[in-house]
This record gives sequence, C-alpha cells and structure tokens, in this order.
Amino acid sequence: MQRQAQSRMDEIVQILKDIPRPMLMVIRSMNLLRSINSALGAPVDRFSLLAKSALRGIRENSEGTLTQKFQHVKEEVQFNVNLHLLTFKYWLEWVVLRALLFLGLAPVELGLAENFLVA
Repeated sequence: MQRQAQSRMDEIVQILKDIPRPMLMVIRSMNLLRSINSALGAPVDRFSLLAKSALRGIRENSEGTLTQKFQHVKEEVQFNVNLHLLTFKYWLEWVVLRALLFLGLAPVELGLAENFLVA
C-alpha cells in the first residue's frame, strides 16, 4: 500500500514538474480565490466569468475583416444567450428541488435537505 502511495506521489510530482510555471500560478491563484470566496460566503460563477473573459480576449485580439469581427460578436451574443438560458435552467431546477424538499417529496436518503433548505 505504501508503494502504491509512493508511486502515485511520484506521478503527481512529475505531472507538476511538466506543467508550465505560468499555468501553475493560474491554478494556484484560482484555488486561492475559490477559498477566499468560500470563506467570505460570496458566491461566484467562475464558469461564466472565465468563459466571458475568454470570449472577450478572442474578440479583442482577433484581426480580420469586418465580416469576421461581426461573426465574433454574433458568436459572443449566441454564447451569452445560451449561458443565460443554462443559468435559468439551473436556477429553476434549484427552485423545484427546494420545493420538493420542503413538501417532503424528495428522497431523504440523498442528503440534500441540509444544503438546500438553508436560505
């Protein structure tokens, strides 16, 4: 068992050595921000923020014709619409699950009541 743990640790160390230093800094920064947000109780939709930032970077750094730039803006609008629809879907699922838990219609063995009935 100790050999397996040691071999896993060696693999992890090698993977970390292979990752470029700037990428490690990004990963560590994201983990630090996630921890701070969690400690402060501030909900952050990291997926949306990262996706929007990536799209903005593509748009700002894109060189091309006016048609290509228009295509980028169109894709960004489509992405934002899909993102808002997905966010609404998750919110609606959350509301339905809370209602089911409140009414006692959700399976208790899932252990969801502690997480969803608070605030």
